[in-house]
Amino acid sequence: MEEKKTKRCFIAIDLPDNIKRELCRIQEALPKINKKNVEKENLHLTLKFLGDVSGEMLEKIKESLSKIKLKRFIALLKEIGFFPNEKFIRIIWAGLGDLNSDKDLFSLQKVVEESLKNLVPRDEKEWMPHITVTRVKNIPKNKKEDFIKKIKEIIPKQESFEVKQIKLKQSTLTEKGSIYEDLLVVELE
Repeated sequence: MEEKKTKRCFIAIDLPDNIKRELCRIQEALPKINKKNVEKENLHLTLKFLGDVSGEMLEKIKESLSKIKLKRFIALLKEIGFFPNEKFIRIIWAGLGDLNSDKDLFSLQKVVEESLKNLVPRDEKEWMPHITVTRVKNIPKNKKEDFIKKIKEIIPKQESFEVKQIKLKQSTLTEKGSIYEDLLVVELE
């Protein structure tokens, strides 16, 4: 019996160069500890992580996403933070918002979630618009307080961009990191 091939997929907003440059500046401003910065070409905002998807399901997902009708909007960098908490930092992120009190960004994510409701499980956790900037491997105890202080001092430039499209992407994990490939581009109106 032949095993069905699956693809590791997610739905995202790609970021323009001005935002990526600012995120790289933030990466450089972080204290030197055991961490791995997300490569410039891989910086994005995830709207929904799908995980491993079969070819048949992928076609249904593409069909549903193709029907999304939403207006373009302006998004901007807001703040820097970390997950899950100060005691155990694993992710440094940049918050993303929009000029409409974040209503446009949350509406877009809800429309994506709703369009896939009969195909993939809903996310259990509440969605928060963020861009993973750095993955922290460990912070020596004697450097943690200083590390947290420096993160809180980093203020992103108020860079903005027009959200014109969303993308269904495939993520291939390699020894050198993730390689992303666009499977579908949905243009916003």
